[in-house]
Amino acid sequence: MRLRAEAFDEFARNETLIAMLHTAFPGIGHVRRNPVGYAWVALNYTNRDPN
Repeated sequence: MRLRAEAFDEFARNETLIAMLHTAFPGIGHVRRNPVGYAWVALNYTNRDPN
């Protein structure tokens, strides 16, 4: 658990992009610290294909 807590602290501090499985598309984002732990912040995905 300590390793996970250290990793999440670092990920939140650096806004490290993380790819997660079994989540809603796009499944890429970062974690943000909040009063009770962490919140998942999904990457804002936009389809850049004009067609």
